[in-house]
Amino acid sequence: MQYVDLGSSQQCEHANKEVSLRAPKSHHYGNSASLDYHAQATAAFINDGRQYISESYSKMGLSPGALTDTYATKCMKPRLDKLQMASLPSSKRRRLVLKQERSTNQGANEALEGDMYKSGIVHQDSPDTEQIPDTIPKGIFKPVILPGKPTIITFDLETTGLIEGRVLPQVTQIAAVELQSGRHTSHQKFQ
Repeated sequence: MQYVDLGSSQQCEHANKEVSLRAPKSHHYGNSASLDYHAQATAAFINDGRQYISESYSKMGLSPGALTDTYATKCMKPRLDKLQMASLPSSKRRRLVLKQERSTNQGANEALEGDMYKSGIVHQDSPDTEQIPDTIPKGIFKPVILPGKPTIITFDLETTGLIEGRVLPQVTQIAAVELQSGRHTSHQKFQ
């Protein structure tokens, strides 16, 4: 079995926690009509914040309460600030960068894990799972900062095959082209 990151389950866990706070297991609400109220109160809290309490009081003809409104407004401010910050273009760019880094790290980790953690390893006839392979230290990658205006370079690698388990293929040829000037170079390595 292999763990595959499909995304965050934080929202589901948060909703489950909020429901359990309003309908704890020590009290059996399952056979009563009040369970629906507890679940709806949780949904209102997640969607609207603590304002749902004052709105519920108003609909029932009760005073919403000055302290309740003050506390709800105080709790809502950080939530609105967080939503506003998340909608900024810089925050969206940061999320995309982090997503790309997670994807790259996941691919690198899968390549380093070897046969032991491949998907569907249990369905193979003779998987090599007798010994856990030694770890391969991760490389330390730092950004390269060049003086002057940056240019875009495309490159192509020719190899003897694909990464299979822990076996890396040999690079046989590297070709690169600078897009702006059209200059190109190529290096071949013959075995």
